[in-house]
Amino acid sequence: MTPEVKTETLTIKFGKAEDSDHSADASVVATAMEAVNSLVERVHEEYESDKKFLVKTRPFTEGSLEIPLELCLFVAGMTLVEPDFFEKVRGILKLFIDIKKRLAGRSLTIRDSNIIVIEDSTIQASPIIIEMLQPRSEQNQLFTRTFEKADNDKSLTAVSLISSRTSNSIFKVTRDEFGLMKQVVSEEDLSAEQKVTSRETVIIRSVSYDPNLQWHFFWNKHPISAKVLDDNYGNKVAQGDETFANGDKLEVELVRVQKYDAKQETHTDREFTITKVHEHIKRQEETGELFDDK
Repeated sequence: MTPEVKTETLTIKFGKAEDSDHSADASVVATAMEAVNSLVERVHEEYESDKKFLVKTRPFTEGSLEIPLELCLFVAGMTLVEPDFFEKVRGILKLFIDIKKRLAGRSLTIRDSNIIVIEDSTIQASPIIIEMLQPRSEQNQLFTRTFEKADNDKSLTAVSLISSRTSNSIFKVTRDEFGLMKQVVSEEDLSAEQKVTSRETVIIRSVSYDPNLQWHFFWNKHPISAKVLDDNYGNKVAQGDETFANGDKLEVELVRVQKYDAKQETHTDREFTITKVHEHIKRQEETGELFDDK
């Protein structure tokens, strides 16, 4: 039985200044094609590796800086492709570029294996996106080089990717954003210690009435230990104004000290400190035993 071919065209579009000619540095075009192809091939390998897959370049239109890449997935008979492969390609491309913009060259910070932390915000990402955002991944390096070359071509105003299926831009990176697509790769920068502060909910495991000792919590289903450095809240605890039971929660400002892990090629949490307790949330049923001093 002849396999059915499912296709979708992704078009790389280069925006040009009005007073420039209709040309671009060939290395920008070639690297952009290679970058998109590498990412798409990686998505195919991850999700549809049992099916034949090709990326074809269709003829360019004369005088145009639109480069069409035809994605071809060969499906035997009534074989289902779930979830939709092309939808997954579009989603991963869009999120990859969005996160790369927001990182603006900073190293990747991961929490709880699939949460990317960028300043005070978090993004849930699949393992394949986290893999491709690593400084030394082929996809990250190719996209970095694409926008470095685009930045050097002063006539380019934007680089975008458009899908034939939706007619919408999967991503658009404008000239003022080209610099955000750089990647910090020096060992000196990657090994630096960094701090991340965010408002979090922690579940109390045990408390300490000694301000020099750590409390014990569950955070994102993982056990952590942290000193509570909120003097006002510490005074309430010392005066007996606060009592605790199994299942109680605290809304806190959590400071995480992170260090670069060369093996994982990312920063990981090493130390925790609570600088502010916003709220003590009692569990609904007050039947637990009070914690002893630990």
